[in-house]
Amino acid sequence: FIYIILFLIVGIISSCSTKKDTFANRAFHNVTSYYNGYWNARNILNLAVKDMQDQAIDNFYEIPPLIYYGDAKVAQNIKPELDNAIEKSHLVIKKHSMLIKHKERVKWIDDLYFVIGKSYFYEHEYTNARRTFQHILKSFPQKNIQNSANLWLAKTYIQIGDFEKAQAALEGLQKKVEKFEVSRAVQKEYPIARAELYL
Repeated sequence: FIYIILFLIVGIISSCSTKKDTFANRAFHNVTSYYNGYWNARNILNLAVKDMQDQAIDNFYEIPPLIYYGDAKVAQNIKPELDNAIEKSHLVIKKHSMLIKHKERVKWIDDLYFVIGKSYFYEHEYTNARRTFQHILKSFPQKNIQNSANLWLAKTYIQIGDFEKAQAALEGLQKKVEKFEVSRAVQKEYPIARAELYL
């Protein structure tokens, strides 16, 4: 019995390597990065956004926004939660990323970067949000997250008033949206982003 326990301990320790591309290593880092990182960070982000939207007060003397992203004061109120989501995501990327031969072997790493980008966006840290979405586009060219990153990059450009770049990002998505080659979330958010651009 003791030999079985020792064998399991050795197996777990050896599966912690991020340098060896084996099934055991990928499985360990995929499971850990999802449950220890992505799942928690995404939930923290979603709860912070819900808190922010619950604080929304419509001002009918101005054109109301299609989606409420809060102002600088509201962003400060939810900043601790968003910073927590960013910190958790960075920690998991650092500990579990398996970048081998210029290819990421852990499938949740791009999603963690996406949580980071959205968290910066809701903090009104638009420069960091833009850089994060651009990093996703550059580093994960074969992933479905590309469409989401493009959409949120366009939203970021809209917030900083760079409407030409926002339009270019949205036009890059248009054919994919028309052919239903994007996720349901992108399909739903794309027309709203276009309307925000026109507003």
